[in-house]
Amino acid sequence: MTLQKLAEKIFSDRRLALLLLTCLSLGVYLNSLNGAFVSDDIPNIVKNPLIADLGKYIKMAHIPQLSLSLNYHLGQLHPFVYHFTNLLLHLGVVLLAYFLLEELVGAKVALAASALYAVHPLNTEAVSWISGRPYGLGALFALASLVLYLAAFKKEKYFSLFYSASIIFFLFGLLSNSKLIIFVLILGLYEMVFGKLAKNWRKLIPYGLVTLVFVFYLIQPFQSRVVTENPEYTGGIELMNPVIQIPVAISGYLERFVFPYNLSLYHEDLSVPWFNYLVMLIITVTLLGSLIYFYLKEKVVFFGLAFFLVSLIPTLLPIRIAWVVAERYVYFGLLGLCLVVGWYLVKFLEKYSQVLLIVLGVLVVLLSARTIARNRDWQSLETLWVATAKASPTSSKAWNNMGDLYSSKKDYRSSILAFQRAIQLRPDYVDAHHNVGVTYLQMQDFDNAILWFEKAIAIYPLAQSYNDMGVAYFYKGMPEKAEECFQKGLAVDPGSSLIHNSLGLIYLKTNRLEEARQAWLKALELDPYNQGVMKNLQLLEQTLQASPSASPKP
Repeated sequence: MTLQKLAEKIFSDRRLALLLLTCLSLGVYLNSLNGAFVSDDIPNIVKNPLIADLGKYIKMAHIPQLSLSLNYHLGQLHPFVYHFTNLLLHLGVVLLAYFLLEELVGAKVALAASALYAVHPLNTEAVSWISGRPYGLGALFALASLVLYLAAFKKEKYFSLFYSASIIFFLFGLLSNSKLIIFVLILGLYEMVFGKLAKNWRKLIPYGLVTLVFVFYLIQPFQSRVVTENPEYTGGIELMNPVIQIPVAISGYLERFVFPYNLSLYHEDLSVPWFNYLVMLIITVTLLGSLIYFYLKEKVVFFGLAFFLVSLIPTLLPIRIAWVVAERYVYFGLLGLCLVVGWYLVKFLEKYSQVLLIVLGVLVVLLSARTIARNRDWQSLETLWVATAKASPTSSKAWNNMGDLYSSKKDYRSSILAFQRAIQLRPDYVDAHHNVGVTYLQMQDFDNAILWFEKAIAIYPLAQSYNDMGVAYFYKGMPEKAEECFQKGLAVDPGSSLIHNSLGLIYLKTNRLEEARQAWLKALELDPYNQGVMKNLQLLEQTLQASPSASPKP
């Protein structure tokens, strides 16, 4: 078979195209399957006492966490099961993308765009990182909803069935990833370009109503998110300048789409040289302005670019509740950019199928190689934080995490240097100051530990800093000073189970057994799953049973 005939067969045979996409989707992420739990995976899965509680997540309608709970029942704490689920979700997204684009722009463009999407390195954060699952789930349900929406109009006999199913999948998408509140705009874009918006706009009303109800549902979580992401000790609620934020974000995604080398978990720096910002502004204004041209001249390109831009709207709010740039945010919208590239590849090379296959093959190989290399960054905490600090050397968070990494390896000197680097980048970084104190505490250098906890408290009085400073005083043999620190910590956060537990240890040390019991009972009330507190209470009861005379008098 000649290359010409092979190319024609690949681009015309749906089964062969689907097989190729399956091999690409699975092949480039095979080396992600042996990755460990990293970053948010640890609190969400490893240290989550409710991970096995399926009923809780069903009641909460928390689909991503429910899926993690199902993984736990299948494989306990073996990361393979969780990674494999992410991989299957990505495969589902790629295949649904092909079906959608095949319907919209034909088999050749659908294969080219879906192949690029399947292997693009920008997707690794949503696929290789277990905690990126909401983006895979959300994209899967959103694309399923789109495909069913198209099917409803294509097969009038089953309109009600497909249309209802489309709305249900849309709801699942919202419950998986709240950033899909823009989905009704995506449907509007489809009707503008491929459908009949003037005729079908009423069909969008149910999606709009579901979105409106969901927005009200999100108000409380949104408020909590604002507080969490803008704590008082960092200056409170931070408003970003859209004139800076939007060009930096959009040009950042475009740069990493074209040159996917500087990939990082943290893209937090809004401070760019004025010339770089000017270039970013020109790129953004040009892109936005070109939408008018493409709507008039090349509607498929307009759809792809608008799809990309609209998907980013929830991440571009002026209130800081999200990163300026985060690769997982563009997982759904990346399909629009891949559509644009696939469309132009086919447009210019359609008559030369073998050339089209070669060019597409070269792009896929290059992107696949970068994706496979990027997967290695997610293998462990060490590989992740080293790669992040290398790609984002001005990220204070990256250096703070490097400090944690060195500390876990008992390389305390390097740990302190990393934390101090984070402080140089952000002088009021309370967490980094606190972590220097924790490192000295681990080194049993209690005087320096207390000094750094005092520095952290001078910036902002965290209950954790008071607690750990109390621990330092405790080991210095100064229980009165330790208790004073713990009480100050409780004044900051009366609901701290950690500090109530620490107070229990002080009371035990000073033979105030009933007070120790009450402190630990309170700690257990605040954190019913705390195994350490449970053991402390058991040991106390055993002590009292072995020596009844030690029991406090009523």
